[in-house]
Amino acid sequence: PIFALWSKKPGQLAIGSSQGALVLYDDVRRKKVPVAAKNPDNITCGAWSNGHVLALGSVDGTLTISDGNGQLLAQQLLRLPPVEIRFAQSHSSRSQSPLDEKREERTISVLLGRETLLL
Repeated sequence: PIFALWSKKPGQLAIGSSQGALVLYDDVRRKKVPVAAKNPDNITCGAWSNGHVLALGSVDGTLTISDGNGQLLAQQLLRLPPVEIRFAQSHSSRSQSPLDEKREERTISVLLGRETLLL
């Protein structure tokens, strides 16, 4: 594996290979789930949202977004390779209530080529 990332939901690990293949490992059930949709190249970065959505970036500039079961939700070719991905709540959805920390993160920030931020 060239990439591994634990989800915010306990017990799930995303494992990426140098060929772009992705496997989700459920530690609770001790089961590997190969994901049909894959990145075309090395997976270099990724992030899990608190709503159990997985975003992955690869060397060729592909951003792939999948649900927690590995189903492809979206895929986009970016102009530069992503080097970091983060999920966040949108500014308009934030409030001061501590209960809102559990609200689903729907905004993705991507750092491209160490100099460009894509929202």
